[in-house]
Amino acid sequence: MTVQHATGRVAAARAARGAGTMRGDHMVAGGLPLLSHGTTRFVVGPVVDLRQLDELVAGLSSAPEVRHVHVDLVQDAWVALVVELARPVALAEHLRRIVGRRLASCRFEDDTLVARLAAAGPAVPIPVALHGLRARDAAPATGHDRPAGERAGASRSASAPRELAGIAGHALLAVADQTDDIGVLVFDHELRIAAIGGQVVRELGRDRAQLLGVRVPEVLSAPLWRQLAPAYAAALRGESTTLEVESLEADVVYATTVAPLRAGGRVVGGSALAREVTAHKRQEAALTGVSRMFELSFTHSPVAKALVTPQGGLLRVNAAFATLLGRTAGELQRSTFQAITHPDDLHRDLALLQETLVGTRDRYQLEKRYLHADGHHVWGQLSVVLVRNDAQEPLFLIAQVVDITRQKQLEAALGDRDHRDLLTGLWTRQRLDVELEARIAEAGAYGTTSSLLSVQLDGFGWLLETSGHDAGDAVLRGAAAGIAAAIGADDACARLGGHQFAILLPRSDEQRAVAVARDVAAQVGRAAGLAAGAVGRASVGIATLRLPVTVDDWHRRAHAAMRRAQATGTGVAVWTPPGD
Repeated sequence: MTVQHATGRVAAARAARGAGTMRGDHMVAGGLPLLSHGTTRFVVGPVVDLRQLDELVAGLSSAPEVRHVHVDLVQDAWVALVVELARPVALAEHLRRIVGRRLASCRFEDDTLVARLAAAGPAVPIPVALHGLRARDAAPATGHDRPAGERAGASRSASAPRELAGIAGHALLAVADQTDDIGVLVFDHELRIAAIGGQVVRELGRDRAQLLGVRVPEVLSAPLWRQLAPAYAAALRGESTTLEVESLEADVVYATTVAPLRAGGRVVGGSALAREVTAHKRQEAALTGVSRMFELSFTHSPVAKALVTPQGGLLRVNAAFATLLGRTAGELQRSTFQAITHPDDLHRDLALLQETLVGTRDRYQLEKRYLHADGHHVWGQLSVVLVRNDAQEPLFLIAQVVDITRQKQLEAALGDRDHRDLLTGLWTRQRLDVELEARIAEAGAYGTTSSLLSVQLDGFGWLLETSGHDAGDAVLRGAAAGIAAAIGADDACARLGGHQFAILLPRSDEQRAVAVARDVAAQVGRAAGLAAGAVGRASVGIATLRLPVTVDDWHRRAHAAMRRAQATGTGVAVWTPPGD
């Protein structure tokens, strides 16, 4: 809405005062305009004081035909309102019932309904209190239509700072209170709160009435006020400041603009508009952190890693990958994974890659041989995951290779010797110890971790005494089946002897180990078909790999945790180093 000071007025003939006359979609009846439903701009003035403005807004809002009224703009003693109508109403007639004889005139000026009030006293200049709105030419009359006192500026009063609350309150209700992430605070030269609304009220956890008149430093935390104080001081000097502030207590980030409020060319206070941007900042930080974390983990990881095109080209390799194959990074990036894979293992890798590219799977893992620069082959545990774009098109693959050459050499050293338990089909301890040694070596070279679980059937000796060895053998086979059901395909289990078992969870942390141990404790009892009571339970101890350690030490730690689980009756216990 723009109402010109002089040329914006229209002639009395254009006001169309004749009864029943139509002017656009406004009808003038009985000399007073009849407004159709929808939204209209309504300028009222001069407003003597803010109490009168409150009465006007409340009175107009009370009309059943009016859906909503809010203050859009103020300048000096003139107020621009936005009125939402549910159905046609003689708005000026309703205004006359509110103000009585003080309604001096009511007419259209450039499609804006302008109501002029008869001054009942000196008008108070009202500062623009809604932060972010530009000051527009809100006065609908020329200087000749104003009283001499107004033209001379006599209406300007030193009481303007005290009048901030009323007009700003309307603006706050119209803007801040209707949003979830915006807060507005209006303050005077003493930093006392003249108006407040929106998110800031909810964050402070106090009623608005309790906050009015209180100094800003008294309601904000000391760390938050230290961040904001320079901006508030600058606003009272006439300067605007935009900054991001963080509430450490609530872990919330606000984008805040603190600006001066002016009336009659002087600063009468300030306003602070704060918008919560916590989610945006966290997302931004997360994306930055993820990118940096990936770069660091890729470049400096002791585990061999490569970025591979869907066709097999090596986009990037880290130093560990180059060292594993005795080549330079440049040589590898001019090659393909097909060229460095042992021919006998290539078909398996290509088949899994194709399944991944077509969407049958999104990752795969296999053991395969790589060709070293000096001619020998290196065994690697390959893990591959595919990265797609937003259109679900394959971008590249992330490949990670763990050197398992030593493990394969130890397995080969066992030859054809029997390394399976005849009763349960599980590994023997000898076979398990080969795997444990490989995991310890892997942890030392690459920083990986694994977990060892020690499992024992509670009350098994009593079962043998009461039911015999055949029943005991059946229970052991059932326990082995229960363990197999509880562990993953990459995990391994051995029978150590009697009714004791051990489970290796390679490249698994303590959190996963606890989850598997609880599942094992539940599955073993059910699968073994044990009777209720102590015999129907299994106790599990967990020892996550901590270097330095030997294979025997690792076993002892897991066994000690299992004994603690038995003694406490908890079913599962975790080994902790002495002194922890």
